[in-house]
Amino acid sequence: MKKLILYLFLIQVIVYIMGILIGYCFGDWTKLDVNKNNDLYEVNLNKFIEEELLPLIAQAESSNGIYLYGDKNNSLGKYQISLKVLSDYNKTFQTNYTKNWLLIDENNEKVAIWHIRRIINALIKHNLCVCKAHICYLYNSGLSNINKPIPKTHKNLIYKKIFQEYYKNK
Repeated sequence: MKKLILYLFLIQVIVYIMGILIGYCFGDWTKLDVNKNNDLYEVNLNKFIEEELLPLIAQAESSNGIYLYGDKNNSLGKYQISLKVLSDYNKTFQTNYTKNWLLIDENNEKVAIWHIRRIINALIKHNLCVCKAHICYLYNSGLSNINKPIPKTHKNLIYKKIFQEYYKNK
């Protein structure tokens, strides 16, 4: 029972710290006391992912769904989910989804949201700023690049603008 109480306390502390970090990097709408209302924090994170990140990533990765195959057919769908990310998703949820499953927009978005949340958790774990530039960089280049600096430029004009804004405001 003591371990359970300690575990729940640690989760609450982590959620509180995440709220502070995300609020610091994302802007005023996420600055709130997550101890008082964890649901509000979750709603704001979902809003940020769904209203800001997903449209931006879809436009940058596939011209909003026009190009469904990328990286020599190793990235698929509106959000260009790589086969590596699909494999990680299958391992996490003990599923066996295939490339064809990713071509359905709802499925592609579901994996994209999961992957973005995974990136946010990794940034927090590595004590890095959880910001649009970091998330987009890791979404595009892979989590294995988490310790590399965000590039100052990019061949994709959408990502290039985000990275330039990041360094301008740094």
